[in-house]
Amino acid sequence: MMDLRNAQMKNIESKFAVKGLDDIRLALKKDARFVGVLNQVDTYFNVMHGRLKIRQEGKKSEIIRYNRPDTKEVRISEYQHIRLPGKDVRLISGLLKKIFGMTVCVKKKRELWIKDQTRIHLDKVKGLGSFVELETVLSGISFSQGTKQHGIILKMLNPSSNQ
Repeated sequence: MMDLRNAQMKNIESKFAVKGLDDIRLALKKDARFVGVLNQVDTYFNVMHGRLKIRQEGKKSEIIRYNRPDTKEVRISEYQHIRLPGKDVRLISGLLKKIFGMTVCVKKKRELWIKDQTRIHLDKVKGLGSFVELETVLSGISFSQGTKQHGIILKMLNPSSNQ
């Protein structure tokens, strides 16, 4: 059965292409918690509004719908996600491909780090290179607190100096 617990969520996010991840990893080791390494496959569908993807991670899968501006600056992202039963993911993915068409399939190796309300992703994306992504979850904190926290972590990591 699908898990429908997650209502619409918001986060503050930023993403940077970087030459390498070593300096950022060193900075994270001082003040963040390493969660683990994830191998993810994201399949994006051609929808008219926002974005829609299925994320597969080992035996877990979820469908994620989100809206965010196409900008390089720090931005707000509104999203919903539903966990999918493993046996149904191929069926659902095939159905979505027939309805919307698939735009791209992205394979990545992701290191997940956490500091306060912020998830920090160090990504190696097949065919595209290395990226750093910050997602400050606005759950239980105000927008102002989230913005401040996001800015502190951006300053700590300084990913723009590694582009």
